[in-house]
Amino acid sequence: MIKEHTLLVIENGLTHVYKLDNRAQWKIGRPSAGNDPDIKLYLPTISRRHGMFANIDGYWFFFNESDERRTAYNANYIRSGYGGRKRPIMLSDKDCLVFGGSVYDMESNANVVSFFFDKSFDGDWRTIDAKNTDCFAIKCDGITDRFQNPTCGLLVDSKSGRAIYLGDYVYITGKVEFMEI
Repeated sequence: MIKEHTLLVIENGLTHVYKLDNRAQWKIGRPSAGNDPDIKLYLPTISRRHGMFANIDGYWFFFNESDERRTAYNANYIRSGYGGRKRPIMLSDKDCLVFGGSVYDMESNANVVSFFFDKSFDGDWRTIDAKNTDCFAIKCDGITDRFQNPTCGLLVDSKSGRAIYLGDYVYITGKVEFMEI
């Protein structure tokens, strides 16, 4: 386990990890002529200038710059602040941001799902096909947890790894095992 702030981005089943501490701010959006965001998202439901992650006095914030109902934070759509101002969202370990689509359909290919973490693990994220799997187990730290018909967005966090269930796929990092039952 490494103490660092990272952002896991899942778009069309592909994972990208950004080590946020490498810079003070990160712009996120859809690239186009004259717009080259730091974190590039390619779905048409993403705004060119969708938002920004910023480190302010050691704390990470997300600033939503897109139209309302285009970004969700921990299952709630981000609303504008007073007078339409941008309202910063202070991020904490395991926060989830859904960009571009419906917060109620996290496994949709019309969404980009991301998770903010304050620690990372050695090794890359692995993608496991979980289509037609309604019961599975996750083993980590010598403990096996069983899940039947889990909720999309389920996050299993341990000292040695993580697993995220997003419908058809499970994303795993660290010393974690996935088992179909």
